[in-house]
Amino acid sequence: MNGKNKGYLLLICTFVLFGTYYVVSKFLLEQIPVFTISFFRFLIAFIFLGILGRKRRRRIDKKDYKYILFLGVVGYFGAIGLQFLGTKFAGAATASLLNSLNPITITFFAVLILNEKLTLKKVFGLVLAVIGINFIIGESQGNNILGISFSLMSVILWSIVSVMVRKISPKYDSLQLTYYGCGIATLCYLPLGISEQLSNFVNGKMQLGDFYAWLAIIYIGVICTGIAHYLWNYSLSTLEATVCSSFYPIQPLVSTILATWLLDESIQLSFLVGALLIITGILISLRKDVNFEGTLIE
Repeated sequence: MNGKNKGYLLLICTFVLFGTYYVVSKFLLEQIPVFTISFFRFLIAFIFLGILGRKRRRRIDKKDYKYILFLGVVGYFGAIGLQFLGTKFAGAATASLLNSLNPITITFFAVLILNEKLTLKKVFGLVLAVIGINFIIGESQGNNILGISFSLMSVILWSIVSVMVRKISPKYDSLQLTYYGCGIATLCYLPLGISEQLSNFVNGKMQLGDFYAWLAIIYIGVICTGIAHYLWNYSLSTLEATVCSSFYPIQPLVSTILATWLLDESIQLSFLVGALLIITGILISLRKDVNFEGTLIE
């Protein structure tokens, strides 16, 4: 298997794992508060990656500290924290579908930050995706609107982080970048997790979850965070960002199937229309950059 085919296979695995994350986290959020889950998720991932990559770390150049701090604070803390809140209020299928907007938003911020060219087809793809979002929002009210807002903010922050970290990802081992990012996120989530538990203790309703909830935390810590984010950072270091992002539609497909099967989430016609528009917009945006085998077309 050549390097590119290996990269494509790893990307498929990455987005299948990302898709399962939404369903598992929705189950978890019924038992344990958001930031408590997030703290243990990144702590477990940090320990796991520390053991896995203890002999592969190199010294970080001082000028690159800001990028790693950005990855941990804005990416793993800000974007993924909002992603969790989006899943809690909007549901696993909706949050995952909105997260698949990343290929378009990554392209948009690449134009602003990296001065990449914005083509007419990418603008058309963005317009279709925005129309799709409006279909999903539909007549939603209350928590669903709040969840959609959190998910969209998460997409924006994650896209900015992906573009910024692309500047240093070829220089360092992907495992190392993910390890440091998880460590920074753990420190950020710690005071929020403590605050949640103290608040629950004062109100006499501790939420620590059962045995299966902790198995789920270990799963999202090791598999959905440690392994999946390592594979994503590895893919960014070996393939073009546009190619990597073209695999995003796999994620909502997996999460929607699992959410309807395991969580009994209902799928409305407006959701299906919105999903079709978003995925079509993504494919149009990438159509002339990537062929069916995922290789760049000059």
